[in-house]
This record gives sequence, structure tokens and C-alpha cells, in this order.
Amino acid sequence: MNFLFIILGICYQSSNTTFTCSCNEGWQGVHCEIKINYCKNITCYNQGVCQSLSSSYTCLCIGEYFSGRYCEMKSGKIITLERVSKSFGYIAIIFLISTALFIITMDILKYYFGIDPICKRLQSRKHIKKTKVIPVVQKFYYKSSLKKRLENSIILIDETNI
Repeated sequence: MNFLFIILGICYQSSNTTFTCSCNEGWQGVHCEIKINYCKNITCYNQGVCQSLSSSYTCLCIGEYFSGRYCEMKSGKIITLERVSKSFGYIAIIFLISTALFIITMDILKYYFGIDPICKRLQSRKHIKKTKVIPVVQKFYYKSSLKKRLENSIILIDETNI
């Protein structure tokens, strides 16, 4: 029986045309030519990248915000940012709902009960608009002081006999 040593395993010659190989850990195939992909059915979370090792796998987490075997654990900074963004979202939703409720309440008061809370304000504004003074456009004429002197002054012309 002949032996053929391959770096990835040991192959035994069973006949002139056939070999039987015993592969090292992490390799497979008839001649131990295929590296086993341990990342085949592994899902790394939060954009982590799976890296196949010699007999196992690991998830490489991108950035400092995630950790763990599958990059599933969040850092304290991410948790704080998520809480702040959720708080702003809740505040915005509460503001929008309260604005809508205010408008609906004002409409119900006006159209169903005949109560118009801002009617007096509108009437006082209309009254102020009616009593405004209409501006008068005036055109000013300026007279030159030189012309005044010529009109008021007496001009003497010497008479001569010819």
C-alpha cells in the first residue's frame, strides 16, 4: 500500500487508479482540496461580517457600537441614542395629537354648540380696520429762492438818446 502525503490530508492508494484520502480538520473533498465554509448558515447581525476560521467561525463587528458572537449586543452609546430619538418621536406625536384635538374641539364648539371663542377678537380687529385713516397723497412744489429774487427786484435800464 502506497501513501501520498498532501499538506491538507493523507491519501492512501487503494489501487492503481483510486485513492482514499483522510483530510485534516477544516478540509474536505476527494483530494482534500475544498476548504470547509463554516459561515455557510451563519448570520451576523448589525452589518457584521462572518469569517471562516480553521475549525470554527467568528463574526467581525464593524465599528465599536456592537459586540458579541453574532454582533448582536449594542454598546451603551447606541442605546442612549436610540432612547433620545424615541423620546423626540414621542414628543412630536403628542404635539401633533394635541394640535388635532384642539382644532376638533374648536370646530365642535363652533358648529354644534354655537360657541365661537374667537368671535370677539375678530370683530375688534374688523373694527380697527374700518376706522383706519386713509392716507392722503400730497404733492409738494418747491420754488427756487433765485426766482423769488428776480420777481421782487427792480431792474433799471439806462436810457440813452440816439
